[in-house]
Order: sequence, then structure tokens, then C-alpha cells
Amino acid sequence: MSPTSPSDAPRAAERDRDDDASRARASKGGKRPFALRALLARRGGGLALVAALLVLNAVLGLANPYLVQALVDRVILARRPDLLWGIAAAFLGVAAVRFGISLAQGQVYTALSSRVLLDLRREFLARLQTLSLSFFAGARYGELVVRFNRDLAQVQEFATSTLPSLATSALTVVGVSILGLAYDWELFLLAVSSFPIAMLVARLYRGRIEGLTRSLRTQSGELATTVNETLVGQRTVRSFGRERRELAKLVERGHALIRTSLAFQWTNAWASGLPRFCTVISTVVVYAVGGARVIRGELELGELIALSMYVGLVFAPLMGLVDAYLELAQVRVSLARVRELFEAPAGVDEDERAPLPAAVRGVIAFEDVRFRHVASVPLLEGVSFRVEAGETVALVGPSGAGKSTIVDLLFRFLDPQSGRVTIDGQDLRAVRASALRREMAVVSQDVFLFHDTVRENVRYGRAGASDTEVEAAARASGVDTMLPKEARGLDTVVGERGAQLSAGQRQRIAIARALLRDPKILVLDEATSALDARADEDVRRALGELSRGRTTLIVTHHLDRLAGTTRVLRLGEDGRIVDERAASSSTAPADAAPSPSPRRG
Repeated sequence: MSPTSPSDAPRAAERDRDDDASRARASKGGKRPFALRALLARRGGGLALVAALLVLNAVLGLANPYLVQALVDRVILARRPDLLWGIAAAFLGVAAVRFGISLAQGQVYTALSSRVLLDLRREFLARLQTLSLSFFAGARYGELVVRFNRDLAQVQEFATSTLPSLATSALTVVGVSILGLAYDWELFLLAVSSFPIAMLVARLYRGRIEGLTRSLRTQSGELATTVNETLVGQRTVRSFGRERRELAKLVERGHALIRTSLAFQWTNAWASGLPRFCTVISTVVVYAVGGARVIRGELELGELIALSMYVGLVFAPLMGLVDAYLELAQVRVSLARVRELFEAPAGVDEDERAPLPAAVRGVIAFEDVRFRHVASVPLLEGVSFRVEAGETVALVGPSGAGKSTIVDLLFRFLDPQSGRVTIDGQDLRAVRASALRREMAVVSQDVFLFHDTVRENVRYGRAGASDTEVEAAARASGVDTMLPKEARGLDTVVGERGAQLSAGQRQRIAIARALLRDPKILVLDEATSALDARADEDVRRALGELSRGRTTLIVTHHLDRLAGTTRVLRLGEDGRIVDERAASSSTAPADAAPSPSPRRG
């Protein structure tokens, strides 16, 4: 990722608006089917052009059998060498035109298929971004990657290649059938009589192919998940000496995938090979019966050759129809797997027509909010509190009391089942949440960093920020001073998920990211709980500077880390605010011991 200059800011803002629109379309209505038809309609011109080029190429191909017949009957058998060069020129002309059409078709198809695949992946990712956080907590990322890559690619291939080819095949069958019947209708019908048998064979194998395709996708997802978990969890794998076990798991799942792949290949070979064997029989019949008629003088040799070529031309699209039928069985599986995610309930339903919020001052209010993850277990029960603009308030309570859920409700990752959450009196459900989030920032215990430079990870807080602004935020948070001497300053690559940095260094980058965003509302969610004493002191000092002049909500269960707060709200195990007091009177050691709770926060 290259540094973004100030002149890139309008383009970055425009991309943000496009992304917001995609996410809004994806979330509208909670559940919605995968709109493949609408996506293809946006590329209707390209699809029509590909189909037209295919048809034109196929029509020109119909001229070859006629030219062969003319060569045999009118030139060779008639001994007319004066016509030879004319026929040769016609062959070359048709071949040259078809070559030019093929070149144009290849360019158009590559551009079209790449754009359709990008459209599909954009909509797929936009939909994923609307799903609830609990969905990702239980998702297998390898499985999602397989759907993103393999399933969407198969849908794209079918939509941009198979469907236009089907149209071309249908027209070719019609054209060739007319010409074949004109030559010798009895012999032509005898030749194509095996096609119904070929379709019956394909239909008999369709269910088996669907089942094996589904197994292949599932096993591919399991294999990808194994690789992902082994790489991400290297520290844990090595700490427990489980390297061999993870390799054995990979080999075990790989062998299962190989067995299924072989079964699929065997089944597909029979499903497509038997129909082709039928065409061989038909070809033999044509030559045997037609050859006998040539010997008896009932048919010209050139006509037999032309008819056999037309039979060959008709069998190619007919077998294309059989292959498309078998491919449709695989595409049905891919479409079903994609639709599963599009029909999964969204975390929140955001109306793309919702108004933008008014200028944010930072007043937070929870009004009799109730929320539960499981129907029989209330998590938040009538929670009400208010945080004034510029105020710093701590939310404390035992693990599982619902503190993190309150943060998710504030950012509108969740919606309350009853009551409402407001910012400056605006119900979060009545305005565009994505616009509100631009005025908010969170610094949490688990900081996610991208495999990029420190500079670009800081810039993630505000797209289009200049290098000067990024460097100022880095200095204010102490990022530039905490990097190793041998590093490249802000151009140091942090590694996958920031693996090259310590927890304290990652926290500094998160603080710099929030500073660059310059939010009106700041949430500190257990921001220092994983740090040692020295790093904790440094980071808390930086957090103090970050929260100055902003509405700040500190979420913690450590009451010894509440310096600078004006009030403390205590959340009890019953899902209610059980205590509210000034910060100076809320630091008794007896209050610091959290009670165990099995419920989720």
C-alpha cells in the first residue's frame, strides 16, 4: 500500500461512499437472495457482445463443409483446376475472419469475466460485512475463502462463458439441422438419434455429481481452515509440540480430498464419456450407411463428406449442451453455498435511504435497553445511563456482565430488542450508522494490524490523511520512539496481524490510529489489560492525551485504572446498572474482584 497524498482524499472519500452503498444494499431487508440476475444485467452489453461474436464465429464455421463439398465434387472429381485457387482463397478468407473474431472474443470475454467476478466478490464481501459479529465468531475462515474464490469463480464462469455458449450452441444446432436435413434428412436423423440417450445418461449422473461437488467444496474448506489455523496459531502449535499432529491433520484431510476428487473425476468421465461414445456410434452409422449409398450411386461423395462434417458440427454443440447440463449440477451447489451467506440474518438492518446524522457533539444515552443473545438468558435488562459531551465515564463489572455488548450496541453492531441507544438524541436506528461511526473510535485489548507498514496501519484511521498528519499522530502516541533502532521507522512492516511488534507497540499504533481519526466519541475497551506495568503506564499516559476533550467510555473490570474519569457505572450480573458514583469514591479494593459468570459479554 502506497502512502496516500492529500490529493487522493476526494477519491478515498468517494470509495468510502461506494463501499457504504454496497454494504447498505447488502444489508437491506435483513435477508435477501443472491441477486445474480441483477449483477449480470449490469454487464448485459458485454454478455450480448460475447454471444454475438460466438454466433458469428459459428455461422462462418458452417461454410466449411459446403466448401469441402465444392472442392471434392466440383473441383477434384470434375477435374476443374481453374477453380482450385478460388476455393483455396475462400478457405483462407473464412479462416482469417474467424481468427480475427476469436481474438476480439478473447479480449471481450476476459474483460467481461474479470469484471463480473469482481462484481460478485464485491457483493459477497459487502454482504459479509453486514453479518453479525457472532456469525464470524463461529465461522470457519477457510470455508469462507473457498466460497469467495472457488464457488464465485464457478458461478462467474457459468454466467459469462457457459450461458453465451449455450445460446450459440442452440443456434448452431438449428442452423446445422436445417442444412443437414436439406442434404439427406433420413441419414441426418439417423445420425442424431443418439442424442436423447446422451441426455438421459447425463440426467442419471446429475445427482451424483452434485453430491460429490458439495463434498469437494466442504473438504476444500476444511483443508484451507487447517492451513489457516496452523499458520495463525504457530505460537500455540509450537508451545505444545503439536507440529506433527497438525501436519498429520493436513495429510488426513488432503487424502480425503484426493479420494473425493478421484470419485468426482471417475463419475464425470462416465457422465461425459458415455454420451461421446454414442456420437462415435452415430458417426460410424453415417459412414456405413452413407458409404453404401455412394457405392450404389445414390449419393455424391462430396455430399457424404459434407453431411458427415455437419453431423460433426451438430454433435459439438449437442455435447456442449450435455456438458452444460452437467456443469449446471456443480453450479447449483456453488449458488446454494453463496446464497446461504446472503440469506443469513444481518447484524443490523440499515436503510440506505436513512438520513445522515446531524453534526456529532458526543452525548451518549442508553434508554431502558434490553438485549439477550439466547432467548431464555437476559444479558442486558433495562440498562439506562447518559454520558455528556466531553465527559469520561468508566463502565465496570465482572466478566460476562455485558460490557462488550454495550460497546457493540453503541457502534450499532447490534440493535437492542427493546429500548433505544442515542447519540445527541438521535436514535442509532434512524440515521446512517456508517456515518456515525466516522465520528467514533475504539482502542481495545486486541489490536488488529494489517500486514503493511506502521505508516499505513496508522493511516487506516482516516483514508486520505497526508504523511504529515500521520507522522503527527505517530509522534503524539509515541509510535515513532518505540520502534526498534534497526527498524525503518514508520515504514517498518509490522508482519501478519502485527506479529513483529509487542503488545505495547501495537497499542501505540491503535492510539495513533484513533488520534488520526480525531473522533468525537472514544471507547477504551480493556485497552491496557494485556500489558506489563511499564508498558501499561506509558500507554495509559498516551490514552489520557487521546481522551482529552472527547466523550470517552472506559470499559474495564480493573478499578485501579480509572484515573481521569468523572463517574463510574457498575454493571451487575443481572444485566442492570447497579451502582453509579463519582470516580473518587469508586476505587475501593473490595470492589475490584470480579465475580465469575458463564454468560457472554
